[in-house]
Amino acid sequence: MKTFKLIIAFVVLIGVVPMVANGASDKDGDFRNESAQILNFKDFQDRIMYPESLMQRHIEGQVRIKMRVDEYGNVTDYWILESSSPLLAKSCISQIKYLEIFPAIDENGHARPSYVVLPFTFKLNRN
Repeated sequence: MKTFKLIIAFVVLIGVVPMVANGASDKDGDFRNESAQILNFKDFQDRIMYPESLMQRHIEGQVRIKMRVDEYGNVTDYWILESSSPLLAKSCISQIKYLEIFPAIDENGHARPSYVVLPFTFKLNRN
């Protein structure tokens, strides 16, 4: 029986990133000195399911999702930056609501909105 492994290579935190698409902006300089942290990263990783139809066809791939995190740690918007398959992206997106994120903190100790980019790699084990 073939098994799969979902590899999340790394988490990239984006500081000063003005976004124009989908209405996000750097209005009033509210994206500076960020360092949001995902608190339940391992649980989140374990929840993502490899689509059965792609496993059966031995299809692997990557997905990169950029998320806007508000000052309360809530994901308020997201963008698919890259996806090898719509099914892989859908698998990742379906789990965003389960993320627990500690918001970014500015130099004065106040929570601030920020962006987080999560890259995922879907890879089959070859047994």
